[in-house]
Amino acid sequence: MNLHSASTSSHRQRGAVLLVVVVVLIVVAVLGASIVTLSKVSQRSLLNVTPGNQAFYLAESGLRYAQQVHLEEGWPQGQAVTLTLQSGEVVEVERSGNYFWASSVVNAGTAREARARVPVRVVDSGGGSD
Repeated sequence: MNLHSASTSSHRQRGAVLLVVVVVLIVVAVLGASIVTLSKVSQRSLLNVTPGNQAFYLAESGLRYAQQVHLEEGWPQGQAVTLTLQSGEVVEVERSGNYFWASSVVNAGTAREARARVPVRVVDSGGGSD
């Protein structure tokens, strides 16, 4: 009787270990499938950005930069700045009147060239120079 209970206990331990291994494998498989799905979705959305959209987003980023500098240091009338990104794209930002104008060109000199020129009204904080 003692031998039978020891054998049953051993079988239960092996069964419990096997059950844990199966559960871990299922969890890993589900997580792996979701990561692959997320990776494929993010790659597809990146490919759908057109040069026109990219030029607009670059110009918009230039405007955010200009507004930040204007609020911190002031941005004089007529001052223009050319920003070159690490990727080689260029954004030109200029203050003209009560507006900042940001221009960008993507794929310059190619058939896929796209340009964007975006304005934003200057908001003075009271401390910046005009």
